[in-house]
Amino acid sequence: MAHEADRHAVIIGAGLAGCAAARALCLEGWRVTLIEQHGMPAMEGSGNPGGMFHSVLHATDGIHARAHRAAAMATWRLAKPWIEAGLLAGQAKGLLRLDAKATPELAQGWLERQALPADHVEWLDQRQAQSISGLPVGSGGWLFHQGGWLHPAGMARLMLQAVQALTKDGKPLLQTVWGQAVTAIRQTPHGDWQACAGDITLATASTVVLCSAMQSAALLNRLPADQAVHPLPLTAVRGQISHLPLDLQAGFKAPALPVAGSGYVLALPDGRLLCGATTQHHDEDASVRAPDHRHNLNQAARLGAAPERPDSTSLPERIEGRTAWRATTPDRLPLVGALPWNQARLTSAQANGQAARRLDQVRMIPRQRGERGGLYVLTGLGSRGITWSCLAAELLAHWVTGAPCPVEADLRDALDPARFLVREMTRGGHAQ
Repeated sequence: MAHEADRHAVIIGAGLAGCAAARALCLEGWRVTLIEQHGMPAMEGSGNPGGMFHSVLHATDGIHARAHRAAAMATWRLAKPWIEAGLLAGQAKGLLRLDAKATPELAQGWLERQALPADHVEWLDQRQAQSISGLPVGSGGWLFHQGGWLHPAGMARLMLQAVQALTKDGKPLLQTVWGQAVTAIRQTPHGDWQACAGDITLATASTVVLCSAMQSAALLNRLPADQAVHPLPLTAVRGQISHLPLDLQAGFKAPALPVAGSGYVLALPDGRLLCGATTQHHDEDASVRAPDHRHNLNQAARLGAAPERPDSTSLPERIEGRTAWRATTPDRLPLVGALPWNQARLTSAQANGQAARRLDQVRMIPRQRGERGGLYVLTGLGSRGITWSCLAAELLAHWVTGAPCPVEADLRDALDPARFLVREMTRGGHAQ
């Protein structure tokens, strides 16, 4: 348990991940200084007008399926009351994910083997899927009852508002610093960490949590050798969404609930259809591109929400879009926890008898932290930031504050940022 004076964390980045982390730590009684380079939360990857959250189902109920189910449930529990109260734009009454490869017999076999309750997920045949979605979908699919969509920026703001009134010794637990880009993190001789913008120190605390997607990796890469941590295995993936007014006469249809499959469609409260999204690696173009609109409209057509359009057809009037980048990991699971030493430090420590000889489990890996605090990360949420943010923040609070762990030990290990280092150490030092 940290000393009271050390129960202070600086969080860098106020997207969904950073706002969720701030809420989780404040609820544990910690002071938080949240720093964001923009003037308000959720201006980059979390800035879309809407996004989905839902569980997943696999033939075997393995790590990915269990982790995503726990994550979706955590988001649903928090967001549903806000949506029903009219505080948050969205819908939390279910999501349909089409599955053209599944047969009724296969689907029933999965459900029976995994013993998942019908009020969590059920299989719908094509006729039932068409009825519940209001779209002429081409196959049956899975209805996830604890799924839906929401406005991510609205969710981020509500997370911060939920803890703004919390105080300790007459001072608010949450402080925010807007419009400041952190360019470096530095450790003081006394063991504190500073978040700096050039020569200016923006905040000092015993603990730093990096929630700034690809910028997190850049900040860590600048640490000196005696503080170096294993590089974050993040890749920036470009995505463009499209949205346009629903024109029923032109053949566009409003889905009754979010529908996903090859792409996704959902109806926004202001009468627009949102569809997407593209996935492009090694693409730094920030513009909104016509070919990407066509791709998204084609996906919407396959889902039954838009008319078929030859590529030579002009784009609909008033179509708009947005481009952002997702920080993804090789195994498509987030990075949540204390940052591990890099391989050079581990090798040196082992040679000097200062580290465990066995480093084949994440729980044996030394971390860049001590009794007073350290460096933590919550990033790599990829295209599932809405689904992951709430559970990942609860898990972060467990790491930082010692609160109960919200998931089983194997799921905790599966999200541990040291997992990629362990794989390298146990497979001949070769990155996977």
